[in-house]
Amino acid sequence: MLHEANLQNILTIKSILRCFEMGSGFKVNFHKSKIRVLGVDRNVIQRYFKVLNCNIIEVPFKYLGLPVEVNPINQSF
Repeated sequence: MLHEANLQNILTIKSILRCFEMGSGFKVNFHKSKIRVLGVDRNVIQRYFKVLNCNIIEVPFKYLGLPVEVNPINQSF
């Protein structure tokens, strides 16, 4: 399901993560977290990440040491 990126959705995500912290006793390291949003203006993304206190991840990137990138030949992924 596709959802529009807006400030209310970002605040909802942050609230869910805070509830997870309180319920589990674990700590979410927002400053170590990286998120990528597609199809949204870069200035808007930067505002949202300031609210979440996290960083923007750029493609390609590595996950568990393996490269993750967009392959224009195989877009079914």
